[in-house]
Amino acid sequence: MLRVHSLFLLPMRAWEMLAGGVVFIFSPALRPAEASRRWMESGGFALVVMSILIFDMESSWPGWRATVPVLGAMMILLANIQGSLWTGGRLAQWLGDRSYSLYLWHWPVFVALVYGELHRAYWAVAIGIALTMILGDISSRWVENPSRRFLGQAKSFHFAAILILALLVVALPALTVRLMNGVGGRLPPVVEKVAAESNNVNPRVKECHADKGNVSPSCIWGGSEWKVIALGDSHISVVVSAIAAAHKSAGVVQWSYSGCPFILGVKINRVNVGKLGSDYQCEGFVEWARSQLAILPPQLPVVILNRYAAQAFGLNEINSESERPRVYFSKIHHRASPEFLEEFGERIVDTACEIAKQRRVYLVRPIPEMGFDVPKTLSRRLALGLKEDVSISLDDYRKRNQWVWAAQDAAAKRCGVRILDPLPYLCDASRCYGSRNLQPLYMDSNHLSETGNKLLTPMFQSVFDESR
Repeated sequence: MLRVHSLFLLPMRAWEMLAGGVVFIFSPALRPAEASRRWMESGGFALVVMSILIFDMESSWPGWRATVPVLGAMMILLANIQGSLWTGGRLAQWLGDRSYSLYLWHWPVFVALVYGELHRAYWAVAIGIALTMILGDISSRWVENPSRRFLGQAKSFHFAAILILALLVVALPALTVRLMNGVGGRLPPVVEKVAAESNNVNPRVKECHADKGNVSPSCIWGGSEWKVIALGDSHISVVVSAIAAAHKSAGVVQWSYSGCPFILGVKINRVNVGKLGSDYQCEGFVEWARSQLAILPPQLPVVILNRYAAQAFGLNEINSESERPRVYFSKIHHRASPEFLEEFGERIVDTACEIAKQRRVYLVRPIPEMGFDVPKTLSRRLALGLKEDVSISLDDYRKRNQWVWAAQDAAAKRCGVRILDPLPYLCDASRCYGSRNLQPLYMDSNHLSETGNKLLTPMFQSVFDESR
């Protein structure tokens, strides 16, 4: 559920900058004939534009995809067409002269928009772009260019001394903070407590939540005797301790697989879900769970919970409601069309009813997805003095999940599966809450924390009551 942003690591970025150096050093030998230059430049721009149009925030990055825009930029530089329609204009020259200053300023401006929760407002983004241009121009004129001229005139010894001093000024404080694991106490305790909720996760997640292979470790919660099977993707993995808390000797067996909804016949569209390891076997896990359920004693009920909407529409926490399904069944769909949602719903019904032939099945309504990181958002608000719980509208939840509800209702009508509804515990008449009394209920944008999941313990009581 957590990943390191390798995009910011030097080994992942250095080669991109070195690519420009390669062009500079070898351009005299590699530069094409005059007749071929315009084709090379046009091809380079085509690669850059293609990268913008085809790759998005769900694309695995960095990786082979990063070579596409870098190769395009190298081709443009190598073509070196003076007075080009693309690069010879005043605007292009102005941007090029200030490109590094613009690069440096765009990030703090963007971070400010994120902290102000304005990064999805078009007007705010437009202001941010304009502010980046202004700040970039100022720093280019008064910092970058004077520094370049000064260093260009400095003697070698002075040049090296200045660079080493500048490096130490930046590196030593950064290293100190790193070794201290941050600066404790720089924020009020309540802010740090809220931010720390991002670590309040299933304590056995690494041991019990599968993300490779095709079998589950079958971890047992609340006893040694198998009494309930908790089956699904990461959303079931974060509520399994809440199921176990519903009975003193619960015996809840966790069968969960990362990003893999338990739906018979499901196939993962790897093009749309980013990087998956070669040992990621969602389809194999589903078939393994199916075969295991066929031989288990029929008195063992199954609780099924999946994040269906993310598989149909994409991850709403990165503002990518692109309607690019992450799964498919009979054929690949490029958008969440009515035809696709109908087939998806039928598969939900068929899966529940096949399992219900042998045992009781409990389908959990989808957990509300906040669409933003709850601990981060709430802690930032508290740091700014804003003391208000975070939430989404119930209408937004229904819009994203109404087709799932319809499928679950159809399964209940067709084969008598039970429905478990978390909304009474997480929502009121108009809002679904990411926090209560400034206490986060989620560890990120969509996974309940160990605090939040316990609100659902009364809901799971019926699973054990009906087992008696």
